[in-house]
Amino acid sequence: MLTLATEHLGVRTLERDIDRAELLVADEAFFLGTGWELLPITEVDGLLVGSGKPGPVGTELAQAYRRVVRGEMAGYSHWLTPVR
Repeated sequence: MLTLATEHLGVRTLERDIDRAELLVADEAFFLGTGWELLPITEVDGLLVGSGKPGPVGTELAQAYRRVVRGEMAGYSHWLTPVR
């Protein structure tokens, strides 16, 4: 997902620990995982993150990921393993 965010969306990515306070001032936030793909975080401890709705970066990243796993996005076929 980090590669896809950088290459497809042009978003600078960085893997690091964050403080809870950073979530509260973020424009948007989301969990990433194999089983759930991308899950928006809309609130923390009852306080809204951003607008309280999924944001544009997370939405576009989720759509791009779905296109990749369906084989609809050129340049990422090496990420896929056919199941027969």
